[in-house]
Amino acid sequence: MDVAFENEELDKLETDPKFDEANGGYTGFTVTFDMDKAGNKDSTGMVINATHEGTHISDFDDVLGRSQKPETAMDSFQYEYRGYQTSAWAAQALGAHSLSFGGHEIWNSSWAAVDRRTLMDKGITDHVKSIPDHPESRIHNPWPDRFPLPPPSVFQ
Repeated sequence: MDVAFENEELDKLETDPKFDEANGGYTGFTVTFDMDKAGNKDSTGMVINATHEGTHISDFDDVLGRSQKPETAMDSFQYEYRGYQTSAWAAQALGAHSLSFGGHEIWNSSWAAVDRRTLMDKGITDHVKSIPDHPESRIHNPWPDRFPLPPPSVFQ
């Protein structure tokens, strides 16, 4: 993976996957941070943005091969939903009071615990739907459990 810090006309940052048609897999990724954007002006914002892009890399390079199979690949809404979901979790873990994108609040520490999942989903959904060519999917996160534990064995 390559990381670049530039002043470009990006939307904060961008992940460029390198796909090898011959072997049917990804051979690398370049993540470019646009240092002119407000979200990259401090370490908390950079960590939140890096976790978002890291989710994209993990999704593209899924060890289970789901991203390369049409029947299990996610659509544009689902990829971005997962990225913003990770951004919200990172903001929570870093102790950020709130996190918004495009006027859509995806995390707020004042939300009651019982409301957090619903309000986070609404904020993320509203934001991702506002991105051109990202119509809402019926299933927002089709891979909620990356590596589920196997059922207990009677032979253990």
